[in-house]
Amino acid sequence: MRTKAGFETTEEVEPTDHGVMSARLSKMSDNKVWVRINQYVTPFHTFFPAEIYDPKSEGSIEYKPFINGHIFVPMDDENTMTYNWIGRFAGEPFSDAEIAEHERSKGRGQGELMPNFRKKRNKDHDWLIDRQLQKTETYTGIAGNHNQDHAVQESMGPIVDRTQEHLCDTDLQIILARKFLLEAVRMVQEGREPRGVQPSYYTVRATERVVEDGTRWRETLRYLYNPIKP
Repeated sequence: MRTKAGFETTEEVEPTDHGVMSARLSKMSDNKVWVRINQYVTPFHTFFPAEIYDPKSEGSIEYKPFINGHIFVPMDDENTMTYNWIGRFAGEPFSDAEIAEHERSKGRGQGELMPNFRKKRNKDHDWLIDRQLQKTETYTGIAGNHNQDHAVQESMGPIVDRTQEHLCDTDLQIILARKFLLEAVRMVQEGREPRGVQPSYYTVRATERVVEDGTRWRETLRYLYNPIKP
């Protein structure tokens, strides 16, 4: 698989005590590999990094301590409240300008949210799709990365028949997450405590780094993505 930046990529996914960890390994042009590690932490947290300033720039890669994620909280059998968060675990706090730009690019900018916490861009209004924008600039025609995700998820309907899906190798993280949740359901039904309840996984992180090709990234980056694990 190739990314939009033209990098040849592979995906490595593995179950963890707290959920699922996935790594995208993108080969760059100078015998280096861009490793991007995401985390799913049971029951409904996802962490993903945005630490590399410019992975395409030869010899001038910069890092910034920036992490973000989603919290998907079920409201009932058919509705979920999604919380999106950003943060820094080192360095200076976000400036007002940085926060405003992040909110704008994700589709939660000023004036986007209604008093009931619902976004103006929703199914009732076709997520305010811009057909001219769709023809000339973006495939979706919907402004904001999270608004695009929202449109895909909401347009499927409240309950999806997963038996009709055709998953492939790039869906391995989804497959493992579903197995993890099904295992948790069975364990609770049997009166046992599911994985991920204890101990705390407070220090689990999403992270990304550029390493030399052939580096054993799990050992090299473990202190970044799970500092408490021996």
